[in-house]
Amino acid sequence: MSTTEPQPQEPQPQESNCCREGDNAEEDNTTISLNFVEVSKPVNGKDVELNLVLHSEATESRTLSVNISVVAKSINGTACYEILSDKQEKTLDPGKDLHLPVVVPFDLYWPKMLANDVMKVTASVFDFGHTKEKCLEYDVVLEDPPFNINVLEEAFVNRPVFVEMTFVNPVSDTLKSCSITLSGSELITEDKEISLPDLDPEKKIRVKVCFYPREAGEKTLMADFDCSVFRDIKKSVPVTVKESNLL
Repeated sequence: MSTTEPQPQEPQPQESNCCREGDNAEEDNTTISLNFVEVSKPVNGKDVELNLVLHSEATESRTLSVNISVVAKSINGTACYEILSDKQEKTLDPGKDLHLPVVVPFDLYWPKMLANDVMKVTASVFDFGHTKEKCLEYDVVLEDPPFNINVLEEAFVNRPVFVEMTFVNPVSDTLKSCSITLSGSELITEDKEISLPDLDPEKKIRVKVCFYPREAGEKTLMADFDCSVFRDIKKSVPVTVKESNLL
């Protein structure tokens, strides 16, 4: 059995003008547009790759200072932790797009993202010719690496039901302190934590356990994988429990 996990909402860039005093009279054709584009879907365990696309309809080339900052933050935004920052000078030709790659290596972000939910990427672009600054913020929500759970047979009240879970280590480091926690109302009396051995890079772990449903009906079995590098990789599967035909 399998179920479709809810997908995170597509992040929306938040653009703002950081104009300095005396710049309110600039003409529209001096405006620089900014946009972040995902090169690939951001997945925890892989480098995050974006392109910052700049464009201007001005008739002359523009000399720009481009500042990129990346921080980890919680959903409520109470704390931010710097992951990286970069500054470079670029020339933007009139009427053309300028593509600047933004790469956030996994080895750099994972320690800061372990206890946080969102990666906030900010571009601040200063136009030397017009003494004007423009900013763009983009929130990256990482997808979890694949974690699979399958119920292997029909479920009956008070009879053993076997479930199998698999996870492949997607990173170059050995995963330590690995565990899976199973839970489910009327499926498992109390949360069941399963300690696992260390998992080497690119190796798969396969775990088979059983539980005894206590009540018939439509139930949900939850599994939560944790280790030294990943936290709260969750998967759920529906379980239809039938009345036992045993006397």
